[in-house]
Amino acid sequence: MNTTAIEVKKTQPSMDDKSDRMPYFEAAADIYEDPDGISVWLDTPGATPEGVSVTYENGALSVEASVIPTVSRPQYLLQEYELGHYRRTFRIGIPVDVENIAADLNDGELHVRLPKAHAAKARKIAVKS
Repeated sequence: MNTTAIEVKKTQPSMDDKSDRMPYFEAAADIYEDPDGISVWLDTPGATPEGVSVTYENGALSVEASVIPTVSRPQYLLQEYELGHYRRTFRIGIPVDVENIAADLNDGELHVRLPKAHAAKARKIAVKS
């Protein structure tokens, strides 16, 4: 991946001004680039499609997911997945086909596909004589 294609800034968990006072956590992410676009995979265990927000504005992809504890929570013997709000923002450094951005949530993993705009795709230029 080109080092200018995406910029990631690490943040620490923090309290937000939400009424439930649950902290924000940084969702673990894997990102890769192929000739057609960028794929972002985020761990969002326990999130539902209704609790996920994905936005792309001014070259920045922002993802938020809420994982709220259920009323009848089990007594955990071990709990490593955080309950609360997950948030990540990535600065995308290539032109993106905004109309065709897609997001899917399966088994606690959110996949966001950012297709490259036609102008950003590599192409072979014919040389004429």
